[in-house]
Amino acid sequence: MYRFISFYGPPVAFAALLAAAPGARAQVFAMDQRAPFSGCYAGVHGGGLLGTATSRETFAGYARFGEQKADVSALVAGVQAGCNMVSGAFMGGLEIEGFAPFRNSGFNGLQELGEPTYRNRLDYKSRIGGALSLRGGVVMGNTLLFMKAGAAYAPVQVAHAYDYGEYPDRAAGWDRQPFERATAVKTTGRDARASLLLGAGVEYAIAPQWTLKAEYNALIAPRTTVSAKGTSTDYRYVKSETTEGYQYDPAVAVTRDKSMSTFRNVFKVGVNRQF
Repeated sequence: MYRFISFYGPPVAFAALLAAAPGARAQVFAMDQRAPFSGCYAGVHGGGLLGTATSRETFAGYARFGEQKADVSALVAGVQAGCNMVSGAFMGGLEIEGFAPFRNSGFNGLQELGEPTYRNRLDYKSRIGGALSLRGGVVMGNTLLFMKAGAAYAPVQVAHAYDYGEYPDRAAGWDRQPFERATAVKTTGRDARASLLLGAGVEYAIAPQWTLKAEYNALIAPRTTVSAKGTSTDYRYVKSETTEGYQYDPAVAVTRDKSMSTFRNVFKVGVNRQF
């Protein structure tokens, strides 16, 4: 019995003192370098999205504008949750996130072509989305370097408004010389395909249950056909002794298909809490 106490007594007493001492959790945290990144977590993030949607209308008249590049940049905020497993210095995990763009760049300007005259307005915006991805990385002390790959639902709202027709003196300018005869088309659609998500980042443990992170994601949607629905209205300019102005025919429902691809860069920072 005496030999048992002599052999096991000091380690047990040391462990008891360590657990009771002030700052014991911080010491254990520093000793166990893998603890901050093992298990499940949830957190929030914010950042910026910089991207371009490239489209080409298949409608014969509108196709004269050629390939259009529309800015879909925005600020983003979101939430994330996931679970990690750590083995030695290596980490693997699964993460799900949701994000909401705000302060979209929106309106992308006007274009004009002549003979006959076409005027085009682009208005593309990023919308609320989410992503599911696999993460893998290397733990170095209280720092995690990781890469991720997965699929993202990151829709882009597509809006086109364009007129085409004839007016007598193009040199006078669009705003000062009305069309004699024209057609106005307004369409809206949504590119709601899954995008490929590729990313990388760094995460740093600031406390036993808290980490800060910074990461970059690329959202890639290859070219496909997107349908936009809207209306087409014929109108003409009428000037007589009793009236002057545009006369509009009844609107007709139309569908315009466009070939479209998007590439977006997402830069974000966030905080996670382990559970």
